[in-house]
Amino acid sequence: MESFFFRDYVKVLLRRWLMIVILIVLAVSATGCFSFYILKPKYQASVTLLVEIPQVNNQIGYDQLRANQILLRTYEEIIRSRNITEDVIKKLDLQMTSEEFLKKITVASPADSLITSIQVTDEDPQKAIRIADEIAHSFSSNLGSIMNVRNVSILNQAQLDSEKPVSPKPYLNMTIAFILSLCAGCAIALFFEMFDTTIKEQAQIDAVLKLPVLGVIPEIKSKKMKNARQKERSFLMEERGRQNETSESACQVNMPS
Repeated sequence: MESFFFRDYVKVLLRRWLMIVILIVLAVSATGCFSFYILKPKYQASVTLLVEIPQVNNQIGYDQLRANQILLRTYEEIIRSRNITEDVIKKLDLQMTSEEFLKKITVASPADSLITSIQVTDEDPQKAIRIADEIAHSFSSNLGSIMNVRNVSILNQAQLDSEKPVSPKPYLNMTIAFILSLCAGCAIALFFEMFDTTIKEQAQIDAVLKLPVLGVIPEIKSKKMKNARQKERSFLMEERGRQNETSESACQVNMPS
Protein backbone atom coordinates (compact mmCIF):
# COMPACT_ATOMS: atom_id res chain seq x y z
CA MET A 1 0.00 0.00 0.00
CA GLU A 2 2.86 2.38 0.80
CA SER A 3 4.46 1.81 -2.61
CA PHE A 4 1.08 2.50 -4.24
CA PHE A 5 0.81 5.87 -2.48
CA PHE A 6 4.40 6.66 -3.38
CA ARG A 7 3.67 5.98 -7.06
CA ASP A 8 0.66 8.26 -6.83
CA TYR A 9 2.77 11.09 -5.45
CA VAL A 10 5.35 10.60 -8.20
CA LYS A 11 2.61 10.73 -10.85
CA VAL A 12 1.25 13.96 -9.40
CA LEU A 13 4.70 15.60 -9.40
CA LEU A 14 5.45 14.43 -12.93
CA ARG A 15 2.08 15.70 -14.12
CA ARG A 16 2.80 19.16 -12.67
CA TRP A 17 6.56 19.23 -13.28
CA LEU A 18 6.38 22.40 -15.38
CA MET A 19 4.86 24.40 -12.54
CA ILE A 20 7.53 23.14 -10.13
CA VAL A 21 10.37 23.97 -12.54
CA ILE A 22 9.02 27.48 -13.18
CA LEU A 23 8.73 28.12 -9.44
CA ILE A 24 12.31 26.93 -8.86
CA VAL A 25 13.71 29.06 -11.71
CA LEU A 26 11.89 32.17 -10.50
CA ALA A 27 12.96 31.68 -6.87
CA VAL A 28 16.62 30.94 -7.64
CA SER A 29 16.85 33.79 -10.18
CA ALA A 30 15.26 36.31 -7.82
CA THR A 31 17.51 35.23 -4.95
CA GLY A 32 20.61 35.44 -7.15
CA CYS A 33 19.75 38.94 -8.42
CA PHE A 34 18.97 40.11 -4.89
CA SER A 35 22.22 38.67 -3.49
CA PHE A 36 24.51 39.81 -6.30
CA TYR A 37 23.08 43.22 -7.20
CA ILE A 38 20.95 44.56 -4.33
CA LEU A 39 22.53 43.43 -1.05
CA LYS A 40 25.72 45.32 -0.24
CA PRO A 41 28.78 43.21 0.65
CA LYS A 42 29.95 43.34 4.25
CA TYR A 43 33.45 42.70 5.60
CA GLN A 44 34.53 41.48 9.02
CA ALA A 45 37.54 42.55 11.05
CA SER A 46 38.70 41.00 14.32
CA VAL A 47 40.88 42.05 17.23
CA THR A 48 42.00 39.76 20.07
CA LEU A 49 42.40 40.69 23.74
CA LEU A 50 44.29 38.70 26.37
CA VAL A 51 43.54 38.69 30.09
CA GLU A 52 46.85 38.62 31.95
CA ILE A 53 47.10 36.69 35.23
CA PRO A 54 49.59 37.80 37.88
CA GLN A 55 51.84 34.96 38.99
CA VAL A 56 52.51 33.99 42.58
CA ASN A 57 55.90 32.35 43.09
CA ASN A 58 56.11 31.91 39.33
CA GLN A 59 52.93 29.84 39.39
CA ILE A 60 49.34 30.46 38.37
CA GLY A 61 46.73 29.28 40.85
CA TYR A 62 43.80 27.24 39.55
CA ASP A 63 41.29 29.36 41.48
CA GLN A 64 42.81 32.49 40.02
CA LEU A 65 42.58 31.03 36.52
CA ARG A 66 38.91 30.13 36.97
CA ALA A 67 38.17 33.56 38.44
CA ASN A 68 39.67 35.29 35.40
CA GLN A 69 37.70 33.06 33.03
CA ILE A 70 34.52 34.11 34.81
CA LEU A 71 35.74 37.70 34.68
CA LEU A 72 35.82 37.47 30.88
CA ARG A 73 32.02 37.39 30.86
CA THR A 74 32.03 40.68 32.73
CA TYR A 75 34.51 42.11 30.24
CA GLU A 76 32.21 41.15 27.38
CA GLU A 77 29.39 43.17 28.91
CA ILE A 78 31.71 46.12 29.52
CA ILE A 79 32.75 46.12 25.86
CA ARG A 80 29.07 46.31 24.90
CA SER A 81 28.38 49.03 27.49
CA ARG A 82 27.33 52.53 26.52
CA ASN A 83 30.51 53.93 28.07
CA ILE A 84 32.72 52.12 25.53
CA THR A 85 30.41 52.38 22.51
CA GLU A 86 29.85 56.12 22.88
CA ASP A 87 33.58 56.68 23.37
CA VAL A 88 34.35 54.84 20.10
CA ILE A 89 31.57 56.64 18.23
CA LYS A 90 32.86 60.00 19.41
CA LYS A 91 36.53 59.34 18.60
CA LEU A 92 35.80 57.98 15.10
CA ASP A 93 33.00 60.50 14.46
CA LEU A 94 30.60 57.75 13.45
CA GLN A 95 27.15 58.82 12.35
CA MET A 96 25.19 56.21 14.26
CA THR A 97 23.56 55.52 17.60
CA SER A 98 24.83 53.11 20.26
CA GLU A 99 22.12 50.62 19.31
CA GLU A 100 23.17 50.69 15.65
CA PHE A 101 26.81 50.38 16.69
CA LEU A 102 26.14 47.29 18.83
CA LYS A 103 24.55 45.55 15.82
CA LYS A 104 27.93 45.74 14.08
CA ILE A 105 30.01 44.09 16.80
CA THR A 106 30.24 40.58 18.23
CA VAL A 107 32.18 39.74 21.40
CA ALA A 108 33.09 36.13 22.13
CA SER A 109 35.33 34.30 24.61
CA PRO A 110 36.16 30.64 23.89
CA ALA A 111 35.53 28.24 26.74
CA ASP A 112 38.50 27.53 29.04
CA SER A 113 40.42 30.41 27.53
CA LEU A 114 41.64 33.85 28.61
CA ILE A 115 41.21 35.33 25.15
CA THR A 116 38.39 37.61 24.04
CA SER A 117 37.69 38.20 20.36
CA ILE A 118 35.93 41.32 19.08
CA GLN A 119 34.48 41.12 15.58
CA VAL A 120 33.18 44.13 13.64
CA THR A 121 31.12 43.90 10.46
CA ASP A 122 30.80 46.83 8.06
CA GLU A 123 30.35 47.59 4.37
CA ASP A 124 33.73 49.38 4.36
CA PRO A 125 36.60 46.98 5.23
CA GLN A 126 38.94 49.76 6.42
CA LYS A 127 36.21 51.21 8.59
CA ALA A 128 35.65 47.80 10.16
CA ILE A 129 39.37 47.62 11.03
CA ARG A 130 39.35 51.11 12.57
CA ILE A 131 36.30 50.35 14.68
CA ALA A 132 37.74 47.06 15.95
CA ASP A 133 41.04 48.71 16.86
CA GLU A 134 39.35 51.60 18.62
CA ILE A 135 37.11 49.28 20.65
CA ALA A 136 40.15 47.37 21.87
CA HIS A 137 42.06 50.53 22.82
CA SER A 138 39.03 52.16 24.44
CA PHE A 139 38.30 49.07 26.51
CA SER A 140 41.89 48.54 27.68
CA SER A 141 42.35 52.22 28.56
CA ASN A 142 38.99 52.62 30.37
CA LEU A 143 39.01 49.28 32.20
CA GLY A 144 41.17 50.68 35.02
CA SER A 145 38.67 53.43 35.84
CA ILE A 146 35.72 51.03 35.58
CA MET A 147 37.01 48.05 37.62
CA ASN A 148 40.31 49.31 39.02
CA VAL A 149 42.23 46.55 37.19
CA ARG A 150 44.70 46.63 34.34
CA ASN A 151 45.15 43.05 33.29
CA VAL A 152 44.07 43.27 29.63
CA SER A 153 46.40 43.61 26.67
CA ILE A 154 45.86 43.57 22.91
CA LEU A 155 47.09 40.22 21.65
CA ASN A 156 46.46 40.80 17.91
CA GLN A 157 45.78 44.09 16.20
CA ALA A 158 42.62 44.36 14.13
CA GLN A 159 42.71 42.86 10.67
CA LEU A 160 40.25 41.48 8.15
CA ASP A 161 39.22 37.87 8.64
CA SER A 162 39.10 37.49 4.87
CA GLU A 163 39.56 39.64 1.80
CA LYS A 164 36.20 38.38 0.61
CA PRO A 165 32.93 39.69 2.06
CA VAL A 166 31.40 37.61 4.84
CA SER A 167 27.92 38.44 3.55
CA PRO A 168 25.92 38.04 1.48
CA LYS A 169 26.67 34.52 0.31
CA PRO A 170 24.91 34.35 -3.07
CA TYR A 171 25.53 30.69 -3.84
CA LEU A 172 24.44 29.58 -0.38
CA ASN A 173 21.33 31.75 -0.66
CA MET A 174 20.56 30.33 -4.10
CA THR A 175 20.99 26.77 -2.82
CA ILE A 176 18.59 27.47 0.03
CA ALA A 177 16.15 29.09 -2.42
CA PHE A 178 16.37 26.00 -4.65
CA ILE A 179 15.58 23.62 -1.77
CA LEU A 180 12.75 25.76 -0.40
CA SER A 181 11.18 26.35 -3.82
CA LEU A 182 11.42 22.64 -4.63
CA CYS A 183 9.63 21.78 -1.40
CA ALA A 184 7.08 24.54 -1.95
CA GLY A 185 6.47 23.44 -5.55
CA CYS A 186 5.89 19.84 -4.50
CA ALA A 187 3.57 20.95 -1.70
CA ILE A 188 1.58 23.22 -4.05
CA ALA A 189 1.32 20.42 -6.65
CA LEU A 190 -0.04 18.01 -4.03
CA PHE A 191 -2.38 20.72 -2.70
CA PHE A 192 -3.84 21.33 -6.17
CA GLU A 193 -4.20 17.59 -6.67
CA MET A 194 -6.23 17.27 -3.47
CA PHE A 195 -8.84 19.73 -4.77
CA ASP A 196 -8.76 18.51 -8.37
CA THR A 197 -11.98 16.51 -8.88
CA THR A 198 -11.45 15.72 -12.56
CA ILE A 199 -11.02 12.08 -13.56
CA LYS A 200 -7.86 11.44 -15.52
CA GLU A 201 -7.36 7.67 -15.44
CA GLN A 202 -9.44 4.54 -15.91
CA ALA A 203 -8.61 3.40 -12.40
CA GLN A 204 -10.28 6.51 -11.00
CA ILE A 205 -13.53 5.63 -12.75
CA ASP A 206 -13.50 2.19 -11.17
CA ALA A 207 -12.68 3.61 -7.74
CA VAL A 208 -15.00 6.64 -7.72
CA LEU A 209 -17.98 5.81 -9.93
CA LYS A 210 -17.99 2.02 -9.45
CA LEU A 211 -18.94 1.62 -13.10
CA PRO A 212 -17.52 -0.70 -15.76
CA VAL A 213 -15.49 0.89 -18.55
CA LEU A 214 -16.93 0.10 -21.99
CA GLY A 215 -14.29 1.87 -24.05
CA VAL A 216 -11.33 4.21 -23.87
CA ILE A 217 -10.60 7.02 -26.31
CA PRO A 218 -6.84 7.32 -26.66
CA GLU A 219 -5.20 10.70 -26.28
CA ILE A 220 -3.97 12.05 -29.60
CA LYS A 221 -1.01 14.39 -29.47
CA SER A 222 -1.24 17.63 -31.41
CA LYS A 223 1.62 16.64 -33.73
CA LYS A 224 0.00 13.30 -34.51
CA MET A 225 -3.32 15.04 -35.04
CA LYS A 226 -1.70 17.45 -37.48
CA ASN A 227 -0.08 14.62 -39.40
CA ALA A 228 -3.37 12.71 -39.49
CA ARG A 229 -5.19 15.76 -40.84
CA GLN A 230 -2.54 16.25 -43.51
CA LYS A 231 -2.84 12.61 -44.57
CA GLU A 232 -6.63 12.88 -44.58
CA ARG A 233 -6.47 16.06 -46.70
CA SER A 234 -4.07 14.40 -49.13
CA PHE A 235 -6.32 11.35 -49.37
CA LEU A 236 -9.40 13.49 -50.04
CA MET A 237 -7.56 15.45 -52.73
CA GLU A 238 -6.38 12.23 -54.40
CA GLU A 239 -9.89 10.77 -54.15
CA ARG A 240 -11.39 13.90 -55.66
CA GLY A 241 -8.83 13.78 -58.45
CA ARG A 242 -9.74 10.19 -59.24
CA GLN A 243 -13.44 11.05 -59.25
CA ASN A 244 -12.80 13.91 -61.65
CA GLU A 245 -10.81 11.61 -63.94
CA THR A 246 -13.62 9.04 -63.81
CA SER A 247 -16.21 11.72 -64.65
CA GLU A 248 -14.18 13.00 -67.59
CA SER A 249 -13.74 9.46 -68.93
CA ALA A 250 -17.47 8.82 -68.66
CA CYS A 251 -18.22 12.06 -70.51
CA GLN A 252 -15.86 11.13 -73.33
CA VAL A 253 -17.49 7.68 -73.68
CA ASN A 254 -20.99 9.14 -73.83
CA MET A 255 -20.12 11.81 -76.42
CA PRO A 256 -21.40 10.89 -79.99
CA SER A 257 -18.65 10.12 -82.44
